[in-house]
Amino acid sequence: FDKDTVFKITAENNEPAYFKNTQSTVTLGNFYSVRNPPHFIDLVEPVLRDAHYETDAVLDHLLLHQNTAQFVSKNLIQHFGISNPSPRYVQTVAEAFKSGSYEWTDGTNTKTF
Repeated sequence: FDKDTVFKITAENNEPAYFKNTQSTVTLGNFYSVRNPPHFIDLVEPVLRDAHYETDAVLDHLLLHQNTAQFVSKNLIQHFGISNPSPRYVQTVAEAFKSGSYEWTDGTNTKTF
């Protein structure tokens, strides 16, 4: 493989993602180095389509991160009035966030949202 190789990866949501075999790192002083995120915008000839691709990639990266569901869930619960939600409540909401649906039951009736 070389720097021009493009890899196809299937994400957890079964969506294909394409990555080029390059890495851009910025060094700050002698102590810190930060990896720049991959980008799809051609800096020589920018096209609106490329901005859409880059925006989709950032949103997918953020939404599929392992901590996003718990973070968003806890903040939503707190926003709607429970200042210190239980870990079980946060986990239940996080699972609904990940799956896109929630099944509620009162013992005899079941409703899916």
